[in-house]
Amino acid sequence: MISIPPPARVLTGAVLSAALVLTAHLPATAAVAGPVAPESPSTSESPSTSEGQEARVPSPADDPTSPPSDAATPSPSPSSEPPASAPPEAPVETGAETGAETGIETGAETGAATEALQTAESGVAALTSPLEVLSHVDGESYEAGPATFFGSGTPTATVVATNQWGVEMGRATVAVNGRWAFTRNLGPTTRSYELVFRQTLGAESDQQALELLYAGSVELSVGSHVDGQLYSAGPTVFAGHGAPNALVTVVDARLGEIARTTTALSGRWSVGADLVPALDGYRLTVTQTRRDIDPQRVPLNLEYAAALVPLGVDSHRDGAPYGPGVATFSGRGTVGARITAVNQWNTPMGSARVGVDGRWAFDRNLGPTSSGYEITFTQTRGPAVDSAVVHLTVPVLTDLVVTTPDLSGGSVGDGDVMTTFRGTGTPFATLHGANQWGTAFGDTTIGADGRWEFRRWLAKGTRYDLTFTQVSWTGETVVTEGFGFDVEP
Repeated sequence: MISIPPPARVLTGAVLSAALVLTAHLPATAAVAGPVAPESPSTSESPSTSEGQEARVPSPADDPTSPPSDAATPSPSPSSEPPASAPPEAPVETGAETGAETGIETGAETGAATEALQTAESGVAALTSPLEVLSHVDGESYEAGPATFFGSGTPTATVVATNQWGVEMGRATVAVNGRWAFTRNLGPTTRSYELVFRQTLGAESDQQALELLYAGSVELSVGSHVDGQLYSAGPTVFAGHGAPNALVTVVDARLGEIARTTTALSGRWSVGADLVPALDGYRLTVTQTRRDIDPQRVPLNLEYAAALVPLGVDSHRDGAPYGPGVATFSGRGTVGARITAVNQWNTPMGSARVGVDGRWAFDRNLGPTSSGYEITFTQTRGPAVDSAVVHLTVPVLTDLVVTTPDLSGGSVGDGDVMTTFRGTGTPFATLHGANQWGTAFGDTTIGADGRWEFRRWLAKGTRYDLTFTQVSWTGETVVTEGFGFDVEP
């Protein structure tokens, strides 16, 4: 009898296609490991599906992400031979021809794929290559936006990434070349993403963890206002940028906290507050606090933006005489403005802040001078500056005048009553009156406007002859006589 060699098993149709898919990157001659085992005897020319058949190669229709079955399929017996009458089957295409037709790459980096194929043929799912994340390293910084994660692992294994909140960040199936990748949009975080990448194949899995630190700005800034800015009374909004999910407070040195808010994940923040007119404005400190970063502070001084009012000096008119001693200078101006005054020798004379009522005042001790004072008052409110000049003169001695009562007729009608005497004289001079017997009749100080007055008891039926003496603050004296009158009985 002539011995007929067993026919080669032909992989055709979907079975061959699946085998080629599973053996990507294998050398063309290794597409099927070893010789094809002979088929067990059968009464049918079609391949047997009963126990003892060759292991089934998964088809492309199978879910590539589903782990293969843990149950192994028995291999065919190599000792079985087909009947001599069985026709030979078509030979399997191997070598360069197969590689050319299927587009399978060949080379040295096919060990893992070969092992994975052998594992798949045996029906046992096992991780042959550890999971590696190659796109990022632990502790790396990230910017908000799309990020591509990629790495290597066991072909056909599933890689899933989750964050610290248990949210899935992405998944991929390891390709036959051992590579995997997915893209994920990364948003701002308060600190970082803590990611766990897990590779699973069947009942086996391994994982790799890494932390990506948010590279966004955590510096506190105030964009709505600048230091020294003018403000108007009423609602205002403070806004800026800082660390995500940080507490921002706005505190005034006089009023305490006036606003607070929490920054968004983007780092932006804004908060409203009602501002009132304030003589000294607002002395604010904007502070950012978060448990994992050091507190940051930004000083912010705001000045009240009142309507501009021209500087005015109301207490002294230009050219008015002055007397020694403490003088009160006062006037009007812009709320919150600073008033300063210097004399002709550039010596500071005083300063004040215009109040919320628009008024200002300060006291100054005036000493004797030979030429008087030339005082320049300056109002400063932000960039606005205006000024006024007042000249104060040394008083000139003048004769005394009595205006009340009317002594022109030489008599006074009412007697035995207190009578008010009024008149004019030398500004700031002391005034002394005496009657014909040398008895003091009245004493006073003449005002800055040159006016004076005092009260005196007049007896009925009495004749009075008065003399008045003025002594200026410079020591000069002037005596005025001839004030005689009769009091009717």
